[in-house]
Amino acid sequence: MLDKPFRNIATVRDLDQANSLISCGVKLLFKHVDRNAKFHTYALLQDKRGHTIEVYQRSFIHSYLQEGYEMIIPWSPMDVDRNRSGWGAYVVPAAIEVGELVYIPDLLENLSGQQTKRREGGLAIWNGEEFEILPEVEQHYVG
Repeated sequence: MLDKPFRNIATVRDLDQANSLISCGVKLLFKHVDRNAKFHTYALLQDKRGHTIEVYQRSFIHSYLQEGYEMIIPWSPMDVDRNRSGWGAYVVPAAIEVGELVYIPDLLENLSGQQTKRREGGLAIWNGEEFEILPEVEQHYVG
C-alpha cells in the first residue's frame, strides 16, 4: 500500500477561501468541527452554484432556504475559542482515485474522543465520497 508517495490533502477553514476554490471548480468536503464545551450554534448553507455561507441566527435560515440555498451542515455547536467558524473542509483533488492512500496533516474530525485534544494528522483512504481516516499506532494530539 505504501509503494508510491501519497499526496497531502489540504484543509480549508476560511469561508472566502472556500468560496474562491468552489468558484474555480475545486471540490470541497465540508465537515463539522467541535472541540470543547464553550459552544454557540451555526449552520452552513450552499446554493446551487456552490457559494457557501454561515448563518448564526435561526430566524435568517428560512429566507436563505427560499432563495435556493441547501443546508450542508445543520445547526451544530461551534467552538468559538479554538475554531472560529465551527467547520472546515478538505480539498478533494480532481483526479483522486477510489482506494487512494493520502495524508491529511490537519484532521477536522475529533478522533481522540477528548474535548481538549484532537489528533493532528493522519493517513486516510478515499472511498469515493469520504476520507476514511486510518487508525494510528502512535497518536499525536494537539490542543
